[in-house]
Parts: sequence; C-alpha cells; structure tokens
Amino acid sequence: MDFATWTPFITVAAAISGILLGWAGRSRAINQDIAQQASADALQRADIEFIKRGVDDIRLDQKREVLIVVVALLFIGVILKKTPRVADWLIPWLLTVSGVGLAWGVYGSH
Repeated sequence: MDFATWTPFITVAAAISGILLGWAGRSRAINQDIAQQASADALQRADIEFIKRGVDDIRLDQKREVLIVVVALLFIGVILKKTPRVADWLIPWLLTVSGVGLAWGVYGSH
C-alpha cells in the first residue's frame, strides 16, 4: 500500500481525534467554570449572611433604644397630664418635641 491509500484514513482519524480532544477540553472547561461559579456563590452567600447578622444586631440595639424613648415619653405624658397648668391640647405637641429631642439624644445627630 502506498501513501495515497493511507491519506484518507489518516485524515479521518485526525479529524475524529481532533473532535474528541476538543470535546474533552470543552467538557473540562465547563466543569471548571461550574466549580468556580459554585465557589463564588458560596462566598456571596456567606457575605450576605454576615450582613444579615449585622443588621439583626443593629435592630436589637435600636429596639432597646426605642424602648427607652417610649418609656420616657410615657412618663413625661403622665406627668404632663397630672399637671393642672398644662392644657390637654398642648400635651401631644410637648410629647412630639420631647420625642424628637429624646430620639436625637439617644441615636445621636448622625
């Protein structure tokens, strides 16, 4: 057999091996992309959980501080109501101003 007879077989074998190698390389790249994306997603979820915990801590602190303001306003309201010189229509206005002042004092001016 001469070289001309083997040429088509070699060409077909080279084409098939090229297709198989290309497919195997692409499959490997897809698997690596999936693994990298999963790692990035896990990191993002961990970051989100960290942020959620921080927000929950802030909310707990705010609830405590708001409770202080509410109790103080209740106490001020009872005192104003029992004071004969303060008109009833004036009490909500005084409590509003007091509430703003207390909230500003508890939370700060920022």
